[in-house]
Amino acid sequence: MWLTLKITVAMGAGFLLVLLGGGYHEIRQGVAREIRIRRERQELIARAIAPVIARSWRLEGDLAAHYLVSYLQQLQPELRLRLVKTARDAPPRYRPHPSAARLRLDTQHGITSLSVGDAGAGAQILLSYVEVPIAKAGEPRLWLELLSDLPRLDQLGQATLERAARPLALSAAVSALVTLLVGAVLVWRPIRSLLRHADRVGTGDFTSRLRIRQHDELGTLGREMNRMSDRLQANKARLEREVAERERAQEQLRHADRLATIGTLASGFAHELGTPLQVARGHARAIEDDAQAPEESRRGARVIVRQCDAIAKVIRQLLDFSRRERSEREQVNLKTLVAETVTMLEPLARKGSVQLATWADAGPLTLSADPTQLRQALVNLVVNAIQASDSGTTTVGVCRRLARPPMAGSAAPVADHLCLVVDDEGRGVPPELRAHLFEPFVTTKEVGEGTGLGLFVVYGIVRDHGGWVEVDAKAGRGTRFSVYLPEARS
Repeated sequence: MWLTLKITVAMGAGFLLVLLGGGYHEIRQGVAREIRIRRERQELIARAIAPVIARSWRLEGDLAAHYLVSYLQQLQPELRLRLVKTARDAPPRYRPHPSAARLRLDTQHGITSLSVGDAGAGAQILLSYVEVPIAKAGEPRLWLELLSDLPRLDQLGQATLERAARPLALSAAVSALVTLLVGAVLVWRPIRSLLRHADRVGTGDFTSRLRIRQHDELGTLGREMNRMSDRLQANKARLEREVAERERAQEQLRHADRLATIGTLASGFAHELGTPLQVARGHARAIEDDAQAPEESRRGARVIVRQCDAIAKVIRQLLDFSRRERSEREQVNLKTLVAETVTMLEPLARKGSVQLATWADAGPLTLSADPTQLRQALVNLVVNAIQASDSGTTTVGVCRRLARPPMAGSAAPVADHLCLVVDDEGRGVPPELRAHLFEPFVTTKEVGEGTGLGLFVVYGIVRDHGGWVEVDAKAGRGTRFSVYLPEARS
């Protein structure tokens, strides 16, 4: 609002200066007009009475001429009439007004006038001289002096101001009001909107928009601020995406590094346990097969053999994850792989009161992979889904999706990938386990129902095939595993 008030004061001051300048000009014109009128009047009077005074001077002498001038003075009281001479030795009563020296009366003929300043601030007088033709040789030239007072400038100014005071005040008030209203609409309100918008932008809110419909500098500034907000909003969204992608990639790298370390440890652990385990199993088997051994010892030996076989199975899974040799790759049709896996697991699903359903996109969905390993990964996912569901439906699907590898970052291009989707209606995954699903010996099953190596093996197989696994798991609302694999290029 201060800017509007400043504009109002500035325009009011300018308007007042214009009015004062106009008033001063009018005063000057009035003075000039008054001088012109009085000069014309003096000239008219002088030309009329100068011959009469000359005739009286010649016929009756100077006293008669002075008497005639006095009589004429009474007829024209606003004029002061005198007879003057230009001789240096002229008596005081014949000497002209001091200002007459500027007219050089000795060299001028006819009538001449001069407007000069007199005593008093702003006072002026008008002097006019006309030669009286007395035509006497040897005598100095005789002049008729006409003097009248002109209006004072301050009096004219006061009169002019008195006449213009009310219109001036009214004009100033209307001008100030109009300027204030126009400034409030065209300046103050847009600036207030700009300030509020800038405050919201400063707090990080880039969604607000200015609605300034003016086609001037403030409107242009408002539209530029809207475009700036759009760019800031886009940059903010892009930065958030990049940060999320970077965090996801870092988490993937940390997870991969953690699993690689665990895989190396598991491989060494499996190799170190393999030989002693086989020795223990062999001795237990020998006791089991010895008919001379007590029955209690043979029963204990059978228990040892079964447990050794269970441990051997875990060791094989660890070795499957940690091996680095390349498997035999061939063209695998994922539709066929899904159909065969679902058919194989139908009895297990019926036993758990779970229905298996499949779906697939149209067209060929093939990739270069090891069919045995890929089937093993799919079996692990489907078995986990069946065991996590008390009833309901487990859906297995295969499709083609555009995706970017999470570990490649936002700079990597989006490409076609084949996606295996296993979706169940089970109990989901508790929040504290979601970040550790692919680590070994992590399971949501009850004790004794699983080893916690199924997803560990799935991760290794998918990683070896150049893919990744995404999990959408919520406690009590089911789980969806999406396995992304690179599509085979023809």
